Amino acid sequence: MAQGILLSTVEDQSGTNPKVVTYSDPLPTKDMGGWSSHAEDEVLFSYGDIVKVKPKSLLKFGENTVVGTAEATVMEFIDAEINETYVSTNAITSIISDGANTQDVRIEGHTISGNDLTFVVQTVTLTGTTAATLGTALARVSRISNEGSTALAAASKVYVYEGGAVTAGQPDVGSTVHIVMSAGEEQSLKASTSLSSTDYAFITDIYGSIEKQGAGAFATIRLKVRRPGGVFQTKFKTGVATDGASTFNQQFEPYLIVPKNSDIIITAEASTATTAISAGWNSVLAAIQ
Repeated sequence: MAQGILLSTVEDQSGTNPKVVTYSDPLPTKDMGGWSSHAEDEVLFSYGDIVKVKPKSLLKFGENTVVGTAEATVMEFIDAEINETYVSTNAITSIISDGANTQDVRIEGHTISGNDLTFVVQTVTLTGTTAATLGTALARVSRISNEGSTALAAASKVYVYEGGAVTAGQPDVGSTVHIVMSAGEEQSLKASTSLSSTDYAFITDIYGSIEKQGAGAFATIRLKVRRPGGVFQTKFKTGVATDGASTFNQQFEPYLIVPKNSDIIITAEASTATTAISAGWNSVLAAIQ
């Protein structure tokens, strides 16, 4: 006769209502030789969710060419903004270009309901310097890419934002912009993403570098995670310098686990102004069963 095996006692996100998590004997059969299996077990032990790695990897990377002495997200911004202004409603409604672009743009992001995020992919056709409305309004936008057959007009940019006044195809209020795509790159460079209510991320490694700066420059790079209702917490921190190791690649074994409904960012701060820094991470996604 099968007997329940106590694996852990966990609390919900409010820190109350403890519950007992058990499996029926025997435990599910799986490959116990890899870090993915270890991470699946740790999710159950720490968060009370049964998850399974799915055939979906997530590579996120970004660049910020004007990092200074204040901590800034490694992503492209419209102006002097240094960190994204997160919204708690589906307030991201529009896309626009400051050039004569009419390509299809793929948009990856999330809607929000309470604390739950839902992953959404949509395609919107640009209408030049006139704003186009997203088919689904979003609370998070993590990646956009040019899906057309022609490149963006030279030196032009595409902005996904909350709507509002624009000048020559550029939103007037920088804090309403949540992602930027530049000509030549043809996709956004944003070292930030969010996880849905049904997904965990197992981060396998993080990397970064100082791209353009003179001798003697150094920077601090952090990977940070925020759970619903919380603040961004540093999960990894390192330094790079043009006089020494101006690049790094750190593997995580065991994997760094990011829970469902979390926001993930990489930030940087430098010793001098206008320091160009790029950074990113690799991860696999695990779905709640």
